[in-house]
Amino acid sequence: MLGNFLKNSMIMGISAVMLVVPSIGFAKENKNKVSTKEKLEYFEQQYESTRDFDKALEALSNKYGSIQVKSKKETTKKVEGENNSEISPQFVYNFKYDESIIYDDDSDQYVYLGEWWWGDIVGSQPWDFIGVFTNNEDTMPISGGSISIKGYDYQGKRTVYFDTAEGSRTKKGSIELATRISNGGVGFWFNEKYVESGLITAYLEDASTKFNDRIQMQYEHSRTSTSLTGIGGSAGLGNGGFNVSWQRSVEKDGPYWSTGAYLELK
Repeated sequence: MLGNFLKNSMIMGISAVMLVVPSIGFAKENKNKVSTKEKLEYFEQQYESTRDFDKALEALSNKYGSIQVKSKKETTKKVEGENNSEISPQFVYNFKYDESIIYDDDSDQYVYLGEWWWGDIVGSQPWDFIGVFTNNEDTMPISGGSISIKGYDYQGKRTVYFDTAEGSRTKKGSIELATRISNGGVGFWFNEKYVESGLITAYLEDASTKFNDRIQMQYEHSRTSTSLTGIGGSAGLGNGGFNVSWQRSVEKDGPYWSTGAYLELK
């Protein structure tokens, strides 16, 4: 009888261990899963090392199979010439840009990525304006509390940074919020003296495949013959972008808008 008891006890013990092992493996699998935030950090690292938006995007999708480039970009123009080459990014005056929307299958998350360059750096001027917005907040809202912006000088050194995340809002350098945080978009003031180019990352609350539903950037450059420096105006979100008002002594270039990234129709 004692032998049977010991035998049954051993069987029950082995069964208990067998039941526990799969749950340990499952927990380990979840723990090792790379978050969308970590994947975007890898994209930023690639961008900062190459200074090439498309190469960084390609490296991101190659490293993580869950990342898909979902947007149709209108940021390439044909150049008639010897090789019929293409140039990217597109530009308006001194405002150059590139942009895309990616999808992370692991988290079921769409993210807008935008790059801009301003080709005329002048110190001791009022701060410039940059913003990201959706042209349809009902069908393609931005997560206003999940926007980050990073600015770089002409040597590629990161000089400004702002993250709108609630509870952990962080900033570095000469950059400030220009508008309230909303799902329609967010604008920023920054000191152009220290920023030649930048990256904007914006999580989307929802996604639409309508052609006119897209995420865009807006840029305005300011200048003045007076000694005015710092923030020289006010801004708010309007229909189809931002309404930026400058002080009387300030002249502006812009507004300039990117074409916008939108989802391809399948």
